[in-house]
Amino acid sequence: MGWLRGMVPHTVSRKLFLTFFIAMSVLVSVFGAVSYRIAESKIVNKVKENALQAAEQTIKRFDLRFAAYEQMNFRPTDDQEMQLDLVVSSRRSAEALPYDSLQASTRLKNALYAMRMTDPFILSYTLYPYDLKTTDDWYEAIVEGNGANVWLETKERGFISPQYVNVFGVGRVLKDNEKNKPLRILIMELDGRLIEDEMKALQTSDRNTLYMINTDGQIVHLAGESNYGIGRRLPWWEMAPLPANEKATAVQMKVGRESFLIVTCISPKTGWILVNQIPLKQLSREAADIWVMTAVMIVISVILSVLIGMTIARRVGKPLAELSRLMQRGEQGDMNVRAEMRSRDEIGQVANSFNKMIGQLREALLLTARTAHLEAQVEMEAIQRKHAETLSQSVIILNKITRIEDIVRMSLSGIGTMAGCISAGVFAYEHGTQLLQETIGTVSDGSYDRWKDMQKNEQRWAVEEVPSGERCYSVAAGSLHVGVLFRFTCGPNDLPNESVLEALFTYASQAAATIENVRRYEEMERLATTDGLTGIWNRRHLMKLTELAFEQARINHSPVSILLFDIDRFKRINDEYGHSAGDEVLKHVSRIVSKRLRPGSIFGRYGGEEFMIVMPGSILDLAGVTAEALRKAVESSTVQLEDTELRFTASFGAAESDPGEPFAAVVNRADSALYQAKSEGRNRVIVHPNRPSIGGDRHEH
Repeated sequence: MGWLRGMVPHTVSRKLFLTFFIAMSVLVSVFGAVSYRIAESKIVNKVKENALQAAEQTIKRFDLRFAAYEQMNFRPTDDQEMQLDLVVSSRRSAEALPYDSLQASTRLKNALYAMRMTDPFILSYTLYPYDLKTTDDWYEAIVEGNGANVWLETKERGFISPQYVNVFGVGRVLKDNEKNKPLRILIMELDGRLIEDEMKALQTSDRNTLYMINTDGQIVHLAGESNYGIGRRLPWWEMAPLPANEKATAVQMKVGRESFLIVTCISPKTGWILVNQIPLKQLSREAADIWVMTAVMIVISVILSVLIGMTIARRVGKPLAELSRLMQRGEQGDMNVRAEMRSRDEIGQVANSFNKMIGQLREALLLTARTAHLEAQVEMEAIQRKHAETLSQSVIILNKITRIEDIVRMSLSGIGTMAGCISAGVFAYEHGTQLLQETIGTVSDGSYDRWKDMQKNEQRWAVEEVPSGERCYSVAAGSLHVGVLFRFTCGPNDLPNESVLEALFTYASQAAATIENVRRYEEMERLATTDGLTGIWNRRHLMKLTELAFEQARINHSPVSILLFDIDRFKRINDEYGHSAGDEVLKHVSRIVSKRLRPGSIFGRYGGEEFMIVMPGSILDLAGVTAEALRKAVESSTVQLEDTELRFTASFGAAESDPGEPFAAVVNRADSALYQAKSEGRNRVIVHPNRPSIGGDRHEH
């Protein structure tokens, strides 16, 4: 420290050094302490504000989802058809026909199944008897709700489906709208991952814990690590419960040895409370760095003071030449040059002014660059908003389309709108084969193998050069059952960015999901109207078509003939050869008859081995001729078993409708004719009114 001793006592240099040293040390220390407290307070307040907003937004999202589920629960009583089916299916056997009650129950189950398939988080959708003898808490809670939606807290196992875990639900009592009489209990089981997925958005670190609790502080659902399980009561709840007049609060509280920020927000729909428990230690960690920075700054201030003192003690050397050189570099465009502050005299002031000038020029240049960047960013955001609006409108239209051809055509239009391509194609696949395609211009290689390779490599999109100098893009989406591939070509000046490709992938995914839903609906419709063994119309759909045929005949004043037939001695076939042989006989007869009926005829399985044919516009004589041709075809055919050639016959009864006669009466007369054919020896045709039988019992099986 000889340089310090060399200073003349009480000189300006020494006073400046000591003043600067003491001031810097005190200022940095005080500034560090104050900054720490302010930063800690601001961080906690900011986190509190953000956490409250996030919790309120999450509750709003929850309530939107919950409101949709409650609306679904009101549909069985708001929809007139479902209300009627609910009343009919709930009547006792003395009040309604078993067939009507069964049909009503089937329609209700199908309607509930269709609603369940609209949301992957709905695990089950079940109707229960109202007067069920049970002590289950959830059942009693729904009954006490008296028709209002009652939200059921999470159970580790399902309410009615034990194979599901972490299940919550909503249920209500379904009533007769006219009599206000309870009919059934409706319960919807929901996957707890619905709550957990939404709560994870609030997971700011691995240390904060998220709960969904009831008003008693018992845990309904949780996300993150916790010492408490579902159904346990939070120990601190009694110390700081949610005030009755506030929907959301944020308080600091000490739980055990650690302090936490407790953020709570209540759901108006369920009455449940979302709790975000954030450790304050985690929030203060960033502010604690200020203490470290304070120590560093103190050290720096000491070093700077020493250096400045050394500079003051020395002779000032060539400052003007160095400053001139720096000015020349600044004139040449180097905005990073800075003059070293060696003294506080006029030279130091000039150097300081020079540094400020260069800094302002640099800030001006940076501001210009930032402005250009912001303008480009605003333009890009406008393009992205336009694509998002186009995608949203296209997805809404897609969800309303019920024909696969229209889905593919709409997807092709969406590619042109979002990508501005030269040529495009949409290829749809189902179970490894191409289902449909639509193209504009020339698009190559829309094969299933390309789609499969992209799915295997987890590629959403791919790009390749084509000989013409353009670029061909592929966007693949879908599932194991249904896949969609977009192929489109763009010029070198109109290449899509990543946001456009992401939007097209979302669009392709929605198109694939819509196609899969349409195929599911077609399959459900087929299963609901055809017989599972023979593939012809089942009895319910057969009766519906017959009723429509008779209504049309009444309008057109035209006849309708009905043929009823069954396989002779069918029980003996089952007894001697087994039920599998009987099934083969039923399928064989169905194929023979289906091939020989004229267009417009209605053919279905009436029950067991009995079949019915409805012939609109046919008189009785034509029906008798048709029946005889079918009888001969059955008689001359055989079913080949493993070691037996099985032959069999069939008996037919025919009847023609009178003007205005209901179809049930015509069916009864045809049934009487069939009974007569059986009585007269089988393997024959009897028409009603009684006429000579056609055919005869030529075989005994």
